[in-house]
Amino acid sequence: MIEKIVLIALMITAIHVSMYDGMIFGKLKDYIARALDKLHLGVLKKPLYECNVCMGGVWTLVLYPILYGFDWYIIPVMLGVIGANVIVAAIIKYLYYAE
Repeated sequence: MIEKIVLIALMITAIHVSMYDGMIFGKLKDYIARALDKLHLGVLKKPLYECNVCMGGVWTLVLYPILYGFDWYIIPVMLGVIGANVIVAAIIKYLYYAE
């Protein structure tokens, strides 16, 4: 189960980082943001692309069944991914904003 947590956490981190401004999906993020604002669904920005930790719950529900099929392990894996993403977010914050 640890390897599932690590793989999904790293995939979510890749999605999150690739949507930073100037990255490969930065323009896609801008388009999604405009669409969500137009539909008055701005609250969905964090779980879709803005917050690595918040993305853990939603994206685990998307990625886990694609990679492993649907079973009851999805719940502990989701909690593990959220916990792992807290650590990853702290490391990214330290490295990205280090002076």
